[in-house]
Amino acid sequence: MGDTSHECEYCHALFWYDERIQKHYNTNDPKYILCCRGGEVEIPHLQEAPKMLYDLLFGNDTGSKHFQNNIRTYNSMFQFTSLGAKIDRTVAKGKGPRTFILYGENYHLMGSLIPQEGDQAKFAQLYVFDTHNEIENRILAISGENTEKVYEDIVRDLKIMLDQHNMLVKAFRMAGQKINGDATSSVKLRLLGKRGNDGRRYNLPSTNEVAALIVGDFDLEKIDRDIVVETQSGRLQRINQLNPSYLGLQYPLLFPYGEDGFKEHIPLNKRHTNSTKGHEDVTMKDLFAFRIQERLTYIRLDQDKFRCEMYKGISEAVLMGKTTPSSRDKCIILPSYFTGGSRYMIQNYQDAMAICRVVGYLDLFLTFTCNPKWPELEDFLKNRDLNAEDRPDMLSILSNSRSVVYPMHTSWSFYIEMTSIQLQMILIKS
Repeated sequence: MGDTSHECEYCHALFWYDERIQKHYNTNDPKYILCCRGGEVEIPHLQEAPKMLYDLLFGNDTGSKHFQNNIRTYNSMFQFTSLGAKIDRTVAKGKGPRTFILYGENYHLMGSLIPQEGDQAKFAQLYVFDTHNEIENRILAISGENTEKVYEDIVRDLKIMLDQHNMLVKAFRMAGQKINGDATSSVKLRLLGKRGNDGRRYNLPSTNEVAALIVGDFDLEKIDRDIVVETQSGRLQRINQLNPSYLGLQYPLLFPYGEDGFKEHIPLNKRHTNSTKGHEDVTMKDLFAFRIQERLTYIRLDQDKFRCEMYKGISEAVLMGKTTPSSRDKCIILPSYFTGGSRYMIQNYQDAMAICRVVGYLDLFLTFTCNPKWPELEDFLKNRDLNAEDRPDMLSILSNSRSVVYPMHTSWSFYIEMTSIQLQMILIKS
């Protein structure tokens, strides 16, 4: 396959030649749409990280190497929201790695600005409560982990960096100053769901664009995907994933300026296409494909397009073991193009059987698996100073075994495409 030496002419993303569109013929000018849909998705690149964080991310000294190996721990110390899920830990028996079952989907939760009396401050509360001992409190907040891996000077430097640059941090600091100045007032921090800036232009957020501080009561019915954090409350609220701050609250070290993630109504750039069909705005899938190519909630929100009604009957629920009535109407059916899903496997099986019916039964059952030691993948990772696990978008999906069934006693040549980078293999009669 060679190197990723081909560029998208619009956003300059690098591709392998075989990721081009119109693969049925060879060309010296390949076109690509996986990144920006041929110039329709025009989103600004994220600004370079502040120097302190940049040095930790890309440095080679002892402190930088330590930070790179423990970056998830440091991010957990500064994140505003917790990760919510329905988890069953009763399967963790015997020796070996910890095992649990995750039901449904992951989501992000946020509590109040001030912890309940007797409770330890955590997550966003650490930006507001007992800030004189903030460094020690953040280290204690991850006491379930090995705190010997934490360097106090790195925690202090990250705190200073976020205080200087991150608009979300500044908003919570502002709320903390108001609460500490007048402990009797009822304060609510409102993280705004709508931004004034154009989503196709890069503008660093300002505090008044991100948040509003509200003293007293206000009408909760008039907010639209805003996040309202109360002074003190015993409940957790689920963060709407359409709020622009959704990712910045969970991953402050990936978004050190408090930048927006996905936001609604970012217009497509129609200058590069004559088509007038389809949606007019950048979708969540478009944005993440531009960033890291991630599958999102299109499947959940468009279940009616996947012919899922046949999976929702009572008999199918019983066959699947779902005998509890409350479990109905919560199942999300994956489409047949979701690699590794049940419908994907059934469709491939039916395709294979159709071929066997026409040309005869198989002579060879072939299984092949991605090898991270392939020269093109090694070159790609080496040139960027990465390990195989650093690029799951290229390797995780590929690491699953794929089995192909074809009759080899015919004169046909079978052309197979697999996974997102479309590794290709030609089986030709010998």
